[in-house]
Amino acid sequence: MITVRHPLYASPDRGIALAASILATHGFRVTPSDITVHAVGPSLNSNKENPLRGAGTVLLVFADGAVEGTADLAGTRRLCLFIRVFPPLLVGFLSIFFFFANGLRSGVQAACGLAPMLLVWLIVGPLLAGWIRSRSEAAFRTFVANVAVAR
Repeated sequence: MITVRHPLYASPDRGIALAASILATHGFRVTPSDITVHAVGPSLNSNKENPLRGAGTVLLVFADGAVEGTADLAGTRRLCLFIRVFPPLLVGFLSIFFFFANGLRSGVQAACGLAPMLLVWLIVGPLLAGWIRSRSEAAFRTFVANVAVAR
């Protein structure tokens, strides 16, 4: 969950219109009202997509001369979980497959052959997940800042 608050330098109507158009452009289902914008995102499926899509649910509140944005980053969490869990499961599945297909020796050889890649991925996976999360947080902060100065 991330919460960002910026002073509002434009009218709330312009901010709501800009927020709704940006979020709709990126595939969010947007529900604007008089002082809020609520949007549900399509989720983040790869690191090549716009990092703003990492926000699963976005709530912008325009009140007291400021805009406050809250996002849960559910899409980012989902992609990070996949990055951390998929490689170990793949190694386990291939080892079991080769064990049943060709016997114990083949299964052990497959596990030993894939173990170095698994060890590398156990280091790279969390680093990549942290990078994706920081990109999504930065994109959301920039989005709220841009909405605050909508002209």
